[in-house]
Amino acid sequence: MSPTFQKFRHIFIPFSILLVFLLIFGPTTIFARPSHDEVSNMADAIRYLESLEKYYSQVARPRFGRSLNRNFGTRSDVEPRIYGMLSDPSDEIRR
Repeated sequence: MSPTFQKFRHIFIPFSILLVFLLIFGPTTIFARPSHDEVSNMADAIRYLESLEKYYSQVARPRFGRSLNRNFGTRSDVEPRIYGMLSDPSDEIRR
């Protein structure tokens, strides 16, 4: 045996066994057709998702005008220290 094979045989042998296993048993699981129950379950799931989409497209729309706070931007809405910084007359940059 070559020195390279002896060095990597602990990797080569399990890898070759795994490769043979996948070549033999892999295609049967890849090409397996779904059963009739799985197809009907998928159709039910698609119908359910369509009904959810229809429901949430109508119900979960934003209600403009009602969702905002009526006191938005007033002194009570902003922290007093920050409001004082924003309305400070000595601030030349904001003018």
